[in-house]
Amino acid sequence: MTASPFRLRRTTALAAGALALSVALTACGEDDTTGTVSEPETSATPSETPDPEPTETPSPSEPAASPTTYADDTGRITVTSIPSDDVVSSPFEVSGEANVFEANVRWQLLRGEEVVEDGFTTAEFAMEMAPYSFTVEAEPGDYTLVVFEEDASDGEGNAPPRVEIPITVG
Repeated sequence: MTASPFRLRRTTALAAGALALSVALTACGEDDTTGTVSEPETSATPSETPDPEPTETPSPSEPAASPTTYADDTGRITVTSIPSDDVVSSPFEVSGEANVFEANVRWQLLRGEEVVEDGFTTAEFAMEMAPYSFTVEAEPGDYTLVVFEEDASDGEGNAPPRVEIPITVG
């Protein structure tokens, strides 16, 4: 009696499945002849790691002033790098996040109403809040730092976002 093609395919499929199972069990660390799992080798004596000696952390002589977050009314421009006591050394870095047209962040440093320094930077991307930063150099004195979005509408519609921060350069 000869085997039917169906029976031959079934036997071949079963044999292939058994082989695949044997390979999988062997790969998992199980001995396919006894059904036991091989244990990893361990050291006869456990090693000890000495505890590190405690060290003292030096305390700063003066606590650093923590930055305050300044934001416009809409929340589309924030400045996060100016210390809360508003005294900075020149040059100083200004950083924050902005969601402004074409990611163009404008800034001015005013002494009274006179523009002493001005410039622009680009936020990392446009159309959502994105980080920006720039550096300002100034002589010692009292100033107002203004970070703003240029008014592309020439006064039409809502006023663009603007943050004004009084600072002292020491």
